[in-house]
Amino acid sequence: MILVHRLLKNVVNERLGGRAYALYSDAFVRAAGLDPTAEGLVEHKEPFDVIGDVTCWLRDLEQAWLDENNRQRSEVSSDKAAAVLGFEIAAPRPIVWEYFNMPEHRPKWRAADEVRETNLGARRGAGTVNHCMHGDQVFIEEVIDWRPLDYLTLTTLLPMPGAPKVLMTYAFLETEAGGTRIEIRVAKPKAKDQAFFEQVAPHFAKTITSEVAALKQMLEAREPQPGLGEEPHLAELTSRFITQPIRVT
Repeated sequence: MILVHRLLKNVVNERLGGRAYALYSDAFVRAAGLDPTAEGLVEHKEPFDVIGDVTCWLRDLEQAWLDENNRQRSEVSSDKAAAVLGFEIAAPRPIVWEYFNMPEHRPKWRAADEVRETNLGARRGAGTVNHCMHGDQVFIEEVIDWRPLDYLTLTTLLPMPGAPKVLMTYAFLETEAGGTRIEIRVAKPKAKDQAFFEQVAPHFAKTITSEVAALKQMLEAREPQPGLGEEPHLAELTSRFITQPIRVT
């Protein structure tokens, strides 16, 4: 308890010059099974009298934000897509995003037995590769761009001889009613892949429409999550209101 309290009074502010940061104890990093180097953390020592130097790991949040903001974007826009499939689900965008992307949720509504995920740097995002297991067939997805909760762009390789990678963006837009509009935007194929695209497009549209319908039914049937709501109106108790300063004699 004393150590935790002392860590709250750290010297990171002086080191970073007042920039935002996240500080993790070495004990937490080890207990969580994290690779601090892969996570982009920097080793930091906090000196304490009696206790001695305590090893911590530091993330410069301002630099992390700049790196993320400057990362190259890759998004298939609606006006440049070969096809756009749109769906609306009466569920909050964070919930829809989670069910679209979390490996444990996807098999609940998609025709997949299992989703095996490999993450670059132990963090889900750009570089993540998903192996969607459909019986003895495997669909391979590689995430190109990752912008929670706005969109993700990925390539899909179908288990078909000579199949090219299909580039598409899954966009998540909040509706006025607080629900979510999903747009699946398929990039225009190269000339040499046009025939393949025309062959598989109808089947893809039929399959994904059926799967999203299952997701829609699942999410819209969920019990609403408890919220804070509005505070109840309290009747005025004028006799208890203080209208004059209290003088102690």
